[in-house]
Amino acid sequence: MVAAKLANLSNGEIGNNRSSANLQTNTRAEAAKMLNVSERSVNSAKKVEQNAIPEIVE
Repeated sequence: MVAAKLANLSNGEIGNNRSSANLQTNTRAEAAKMLNVSERSVNSAKKVEQNAIPEIVE
C-alpha cells in the first residue's frame, strides 16, 4: 500500500531535493523500485486502494 501511495506523489512531496519547478509524478514502476517490490504488487495495491471499503484501505 505504501508503494501505491508513492505512485501518486510528486518528487517534491517525498522529500527529494529537486526544486518545485521540476516536480514529476512517480510512476508505479518507480515506486516499486523505491520499495524493492514488484510493479505487480503496486498494481494490486492500487486496485485495493481504489475499490476496497475505507476500513480495508486504512
